[in-house]
Amino acid sequence: MRRIMTEAEAVELIAIYTANGIDSITLYISFTSAYLATAYFAGQNLTRFQVLSASGLFCLGAIAAALTCVASVQAWDEIMRDNRTVIDSVPIYASNLWLVMMPALFSAGILVSLYFMWNVRHPRKQ
Repeated sequence: MRRIMTEAEAVELIAIYTANGIDSITLYISFTSAYLATAYFAGQNLTRFQVLSASGLFCLGAIAAALTCVASVQAWDEIMRDNRTVIDSVPIYASNLWLVMMPALFSAGILVSLYFMWNVRHPRKQ
């Protein structure tokens, strides 16, 4: 049997999942910034093993943060679907935009970061 939440409980859970999503984005930005700084300042001097290690760790961390964020958005969407709350009147929250935008944003950021590292290590000859 499914328990129906009060509006206050639903709003509180939505706030918690939103905070978790924002924390995940913060971690993602931290991983990405560190990776890009490493690529920019040390990329040409790294060995192949070091590049693969740094890239692998970056991908694992960024993907974990992305999955955590997407899971939080999915949980928040499920709560919104099952419970009518005051948040329904806020169009940006009541949109499926987040379920599409967040995975696309994270994926693009990871691919662009990996390309940046590759581009630093393989500069074009002029």
